[in-house]
Amino acid sequence: MKNQENNAQAMMSFLATKHNDWVRIAKSFTKNHEDAQDLVQDAYLRLYRLGKTKEQVSYGNEPNRYFMWTVLYNLHKDNCRHNNSYKAIQTFPLLETDDTFADNYTDDKHQSFELIMDKVTDLVTDWDVNSKQLFELYYMQGQSLRKIAEGTGIGLSWVHNSVKEIRQRLRDELGEDVEDFFNEQYEFILDDVA
Repeated sequence: MKNQENNAQAMMSFLATKHNDWVRIAKSFTKNHEDAQDLVQDAYLRLYRLGKTKEQVSYGNEPNRYFMWTVLYNLHKDNCRHNNSYKAIQTFPLLETDDTFADNYTDDKHQSFELIMDKVTDLVTDWDVNSKQLFELYYMQGQSLRKIAEGTGIGLSWVHNSVKEIRQRLRDELGEDVEDFFNEQYEFILDDVA
């Protein structure tokens, strides 16, 4: 059992060397970075659960790009067909904005951004301690799912599923406002407050 675990860890580390490539491939299917990241994490978990070894996912000394493309494509099709969990809207790029992006806001855009971020803060305040910690590590500090799992001693699949739940909570509560924000329909966001 220990040997199988070591093989799986070696396979995951080997594939992770090309993580950005996998995200770019996944983004060609999902059209946004957040869902592409989810898709890649799903691929890692699927290969881990199937007990794939480094040798099974390599071509020569490199990770097999065609193999990963196939895995990612099949997962994407499966997700779209069964539970439609990969929505077209990237819900929280707002959490990844930098100061230069925020400096270019108009008054309505800035107010809308602030209102949405206030709603995020209010939502997170009501969550349990574990969800708050995970939100902080993933969204605010930008840690990878693997780094969170290693740092907290919690299994990667649990971390992955918990981040998905958090994202879904945010989408359920704020998805419409975020969509309005990116469609530059700030009046709908501002009207909610009035």
